[in-house]
Amino acid sequence: MKSLRLILWDDCNRRCKNCANNGTGDAPKVDMDTLHEYDEILLTGGEPMLYPRTVRRIVYAIRDKAPNAKIYMYTALVEPIQWFIDVVGAVDGVTLTLHTAKDMQAAQLATAAIIDNLCTHKSYRLNTFFSPVAIPDWMAKVWKHTPKMWIEDCPLPKNETLRRYS
Repeated sequence: MKSLRLILWDDCNRRCKNCANNGTGDAPKVDMDTLHEYDEILLTGGEPMLYPRTVRRIVYAIRDKAPNAKIYMYTALVEPIQWFIDVVGAVDGVTLTLHTAKDMQAAQLATAAIIDNLCTHKSYRLNTFFSPVAIPDWMAKVWKHTPKMWIEDCPLPKNETLRRYS
């Protein structure tokens, strides 16, 4: 499987010291005409959900160029919930990262919105960096949870190409 990690922008509301995307400013810009070469495209940032309407436009532009590719978004931001659900409707899955226990309330709201909007057939991964983490059973039916996901000096997987959107 050939994957593209696509950095949409550097803007982020968190600026985590150990972010896997720190130091990626020199990544080359993606050639949109090569997107069809990828089996999956992983949208990341910065924080994609700072600009959800732009994310949707980008997803549709990607689908025009790579209609068979799976598109996944990495985010730590799910509010406003309606904008999150709009983006969820456009992608094949979401990886949500909870940085602190305070993030759990937003994750619960997002999970309820996913269920209410019948979007449960997609891929949902929940990463947490704090402990202990108790994921309620009703949330565990939606999300595949990976606790303590932080990896020091996270290398790019061999099958993955790193590019910037703009």
